[in-house]
Amino acid sequence: MTDLLGTAAAGHGVVAAFQRVVSLPSETVVGYEALARWPSLTGLNPLQVFAHAAQAGDLDALDHACITAAARGALAGNSSDGMLLLVNCEPTATDLDLPLDGALAEAATSFRVVFELTERGLLTDPGALLRKVEVLRSRGFLIALDDVGAHRDSLALLDIVAPDIVKLDLGL
Repeated sequence: MTDLLGTAAAGHGVVAAFQRVVSLPSETVVGYEALARWPSLTGLNPLQVFAHAAQAGDLDALDHACITAAARGALAGNSSDGMLLLVNCEPTATDLDLPLDGALAEAATSFRVVFELTERGLLTDPGALLRKVEVLRSRGFLIALDDVGAHRDSLALLDIVAPDIVKLDLGL
């Protein structure tokens, strides 16, 4: 199992699975959220993979691999131009040198790309998080906060991050 986790944490074998994003007032699909999955590496839980990557120092590489997989998957799908593409990114991943040529750049011409900050480690390094948000916005991307209300951290960051999209936790 450790070998599989190491392989996945290094960004190998990751593909995007997509779930619909629905506007509640109109009850229409407005986009898709990309979720990291490892179908060729059976039995892996994404939470385990991200935890292993953080411990092994591979979180930046994994974050980049997931972003690229999301962009490639969206481009290969049947989504309409202009729809939202929510791409999960880790707040504690600090390498902001995202590949702006290739799949992500192409996806940005077809979709409104939204970087969704996961709830993991939101307040681990607030300065780095704010720099990440600033860089992503400067490149034309939108920002979303995921599972707001599940943890106090996400509520504390609402005013500071000022997300374009707020995704509420189902428990609210």
